[in-house]
Amino acid sequence: IIILFFLTSCQTQSRFSKNLILSLPADPLTLNPILAQEIPSITVNNFIFNTLLKYNEKMQIAGDLAEKWKVSKDGRIWTFYLRKNIYWHDGFPFTSKDVKFTFDKLFDPSTNTVNRALFQVEGKNIIFKIISPYIIKAVLPASFAPFPAYLTSMGIIPKHLLKNTDINHSEFNIHPIGTGPFKFKYWNHSDHIFLERFPDYFNGSPKIE
Repeated sequence: IIILFFLTSCQTQSRFSKNLILSLPADPLTLNPILAQEIPSITVNNFIFNTLLKYNEKMQIAGDLAEKWKVSKDGRIWTFYLRKNIYWHDGFPFTSKDVKFTFDKLFDPSTNTVNRALFQVEGKNIIFKIISPYIIKAVLPASFAPFPAYLTSMGIIPKHLLKNTDINHSEFNIHPIGTGPFKFKYWNHSDHIFLERFPDYFNGSPKIE
């Protein structure tokens, strides 16, 4: 029995070790991180998109698209130094223009999002300014302790694909392009979403196919 169990376990591991199947409580509403507001959408987006900052395995704030950052003494000015040689899943290079575009779209009154308030302080928008292709500055109306934590929740979207579209009804929302470890393959609505690993992911190609 022990030998049979061992052989069965080996066969199961060999058959499924290259795939990860996750159960979602419902079909996602959108695969655009700016518009996402419920668990199914956010769960899938986390595999496709990166954020400026993230939580590491010790639940500490760490860099994601931003390699490092510095904060002014009064806590109002955050300067982010972005990683270089990051590419979108379509091969287009990622730059600070994508970060500014993401937050410009978030603050656009015509964008149907519930996430805008996360980046408003005392009722005013946080201002993002491009310093160079890989340096971007965030100017806060006042110091705001939750700011880095909120950055871990906002996936960055590509300007080159969305700059001339109605983001609320874009085809991108069901066929997303990100910079994350997995890229979108197809969506069989109300059944499953299939993602495959992105071999050129800046943090190393995932071990799961």
